[in-house]
Amino acid sequence: RDWSSDVCSSDLEKSYMDLDDKKPLVTNIANSRKVMQVSLSLMTQYDERVFKNVEKHRAALRSAALDVLRQVQEGDLVKPEARSQLAQRLRDQINLELERLEGFGGIEEVFFTEFVFQ
Repeated sequence: RDWSSDVCSSDLEKSYMDLDDKKPLVTNIANSRKVMQVSLSLMTQYDERVFKNVEKHRAALRSAALDVLRQVQEGDLVKPEARSQLAQRLRDQINLELERLEGFGGIEEVFFTEFVFQ
């Protein structure tokens, strides 16, 4: 049997795009004097339209991501699952914004390519 003809979702090509365009997101930690600086990469298995929409609405998506980051409490960041939960919240908010602007989200995962808080 030729298994190469069987296509399942795990076989679809994953594509990545940086959200920050070489400008990291920087925000204060909620109720703290500390700041957080992150760079994000977005992943999709959909076609190039998803990233065309990201490019088109980069300012709105960066703003939406900053809204999520501004809500982070310092105590949240010390939990083992903090980064993965934050990545999920960022993905959900970015998809909501894309759905509002274009009718479709399409971002399946958000990755931190830089993560600093001090």
